[in-house]
Amino acid sequence: MSKFIFIIHPLSLTHRQIVGARCRKWSLVKPDCDYTATKNITSICRFHLNKAIEGEVVCIPSLPQQMLAEQQVALDLMHHCVKSVDDVDAVGLGSLCAVVAGRGTALQNRVEVPVTTGNAATAWCLFSNLVTVAERMSTKLIGIVGSGSPVGIAVTSLLTEAGFSLQVDSKKAAKKTGAKVCDSAESTVEGCLVIAGCGPTGPALDGQAIRRNAALVDVALPHTIDGKVPSGVTVYMGEAMSMPKAWRRGFWGPLYHLVSGYGWSTVLACLVEPLIIVSSGREQPFAQGRKIDLQSVKDFGKLAAEIGFFPQVRQVQKWM
Repeated sequence: MSKFIFIIHPLSLTHRQIVGARCRKWSLVKPDCDYTATKNITSICRFHLNKAIEGEVVCIPSLPQQMLAEQQVALDLMHHCVKSVDDVDAVGLGSLCAVVAGRGTALQNRVEVPVTTGNAATAWCLFSNLVTVAERMSTKLIGIVGSGSPVGIAVTSLLTEAGFSLQVDSKKAAKKTGAKVCDSAESTVEGCLVIAGCGPTGPALDGQAIRRNAALVDVALPHTIDGKVPSGVTVYMGEAMSMPKAWRRGFWGPLYHLVSGYGWSTVLACLVEPLIIVSSGREQPFAQGRKIDLQSVKDFGKLAAEIGFFPQVRQVQKWM
């Protein structure tokens, strides 16, 4: 059986305490737990595709602010995750694990199997879901907040290829695609019924700048919006994917999805990325570092669809 691991971290102190209670590792329940200790790494759940592939979600104890402040510690913990699991064929990185220590490059220097950040999968899902939402709302204009991020640049390029008119908040994204560059997140969404949230973390956009009845397709956790929001605004998950019947999650898998904020019946695109590496026999990561190859993004979408994983437009919030 082929195997991949997906490395995550708790999004908050409460999240870490939930992980500790789930695994009966009571040291994690304490607010002052040792987040540098390898003994506090936990296995959250396992997934299976038919009987051919197993995926294991492994959680390091560092909180977001700790990971950003002490990236060497985070790297050492992630390396230990890989070493402690036998016969790993690919490594996926979730949330800030995919950002710190060179966006997967430092960990790749320590291990022989592909290390992938999930950004290609995220870009593909966000692009696909944006197209679906824009078609529903009969608009070709999209405002992209966080367009200078690796995912933002990839999505901007894909939407440009697809013929959309774009407003972006990054000169870098505009230079690559010819999109209209704006001087703030708020001016980027002016006049837009559809907005893309491409930053790895939020909030970054004053909710009052959004049009009534607009749609935000978002990959940031917490979401891109900050403060009060006009009525009718809807938030959709940007990297939500549907699952094939052959995907088995056991008892804890759905609970992991729920606690992670993606709902009971939705899988994260970034979790699927290392799975597709294993299932396709690919020897290179789909995404690593600050650049995302557009062909790799398209390849992910094609290979994921072949085994039954598809982008899913999933509403998570609406202001009445």
